[in-house]
Amino acid sequence: MRQQHITFPVVSFDVGTSILPALSGKFDMMKMRELITHWVLMHEHPFSVMEEDGLNNMMKYRILEWSLVSCHTCKNVCIKVYESEKVKLKTLLKNVTNISLTTDLWNSGNQKMKYVVLTGHLIDGNWRMNRHVLNFVHLPPPRIGVAIADSISKYLMEWGIENKVYTILVDNE
Repeated sequence: MRQQHITFPVVSFDVGTSILPALSGKFDMMKMRELITHWVLMHEHPFSVMEEDGLNNMMKYRILEWSLVSCHTCKNVCIKVYESEKVKLKTLLKNVTNISLTTDLWNSGNQKMKYVVLTGHLIDGNWRMNRHVLNFVHLPPPRIGVAIADSISKYLMEWGIENKVYTILVDNE
């Protein structure tokens, strides 16, 4: 299969300056704040990246209207994104009749903490397989079966899927 080149029409404003049409128009710092927050989430950057001189110098170089987005603002926007996505997932889960769950033990690396990760696997209305991380649960040692079961039960009720569980696969060690 050959590679295809995709070309976009270019909009020119003055000599030597051109941008893609999707990037033209009035600058909206609120939209930039949302986009940069999604960038932080997608690439798992620390919130502090928002206050780094290199990022802000680069943005200010091409976007004169750019203003610093604090790590606290980024965190707050990330929480809003999380809550919005959680509402979407709860809506999806209302229409599901069966869901299978997996648990896995994850290490946080630099924090030396272990988490149980609860993942839901389901087939949606379009017959597509979906996988969604439902919760990260910090369980201090010893991670005995009863503690894991209690925590899973709590989150199943929170998601409203306690009566929809088809299977649970546990792999915690």
